[in-house]
Amino acid sequence: MARWVVTGLWLLLPVTLAPAIDGALATREAGVQHVATAGLWLAWTVGVVCLLVPRTSSLTVFRVLVPGGPAAGLAAALAGPGTAAPAVVAAGLAIATLAAGGAATAWFGDVFVNGSSYGDERRFLLRPPAALLFGPIELAWAALAGLPVGGALLLASGAWAPGLALLAVGAPVAVVLGRAMHGLTRRWLVFVPAGVVVHDYTTLTDSILTQKRHVLGVRPAEAEPGAARDGSPPVDLTAGAAGLALQLDFAEPVPVVRRPSARPGTGAVAAPVDTLAVLVAPSRPGPCLRFAASRFRRPHVLDP
Repeated sequence: MARWVVTGLWLLLPVTLAPAIDGALATREAGVQHVATAGLWLAWTVGVVCLLVPRTSSLTVFRVLVPGGPAAGLAAALAGPGTAAPAVVAAGLAIATLAAGGAATAWFGDVFVNGSSYGDERRFLLRPPAALLFGPIELAWAALAGLPVGGALLLASGAWAPGLALLAVGAPVAVVLGRAMHGLTRRWLVFVPAGVVVHDYTTLTDSILTQKRHVLGVRPAEAEPGAARDGSPPVDLTAGAAGLALQLDFAEPVPVVRRPSARPGTGAVAAPVDTLAVLVAPSRPGPCLRFAASRFRRPHVLDP
């Protein structure tokens, strides 16, 4: 349902947001009008394709595109009244904001990451680190989208030197930040017929694969995480995510190779650690627990 609600809102943007943007562009140079209009239609079309083809890569691309709607609407509103009625501008800005909010939900994301799943497997997105939510992600998006767009508009207005400079800086920045954002989209807890996989290259150098018969339990983590059966603390793979975490208990030690926190080149070595429990933070812990209970069908795999 979340996917189709966001799709409906996205399809409404040319009707509600385009008049406000056209009015704001009416006083600009012809080159700026053409480049801005072509860029906005291209972004909208790519967004439609992403919504129709739910894949993990589509989720990353759409989540990069969709905040451009509120940004463009706000810029159009600040540019002046233009030719659009204030009510039309407000409606377009509201619809664009709702689409961006819907695309950021866990319900929307789960549809897309499972569109890339293989056979009988179920993926659950992991929540991003809390330290990235307010500030770093927004600044990364502003650089990822703002530098190329600003460079293209400067070139269209005839400002060749600053436009080329922004594009020269923006291209490698977009590649680096785009890969980083896609990495956040590719963090999953995966239930496969043979067992459980923790796929998260933010915290791990390699995925954790545990056979079904070795999974003793999947349960909500306590405020003070409970010890594993051998008395050792569970390995924390939540990356500092806020909210409820889940603890996976194993019957046999599982090797975990955490990604070194130190910068490359400092001599930090990723050493494997054998553990009987790990902590993960799915975006939807309730459905994750219910699916685990149905997949394992064991009394010690808790069903909330």
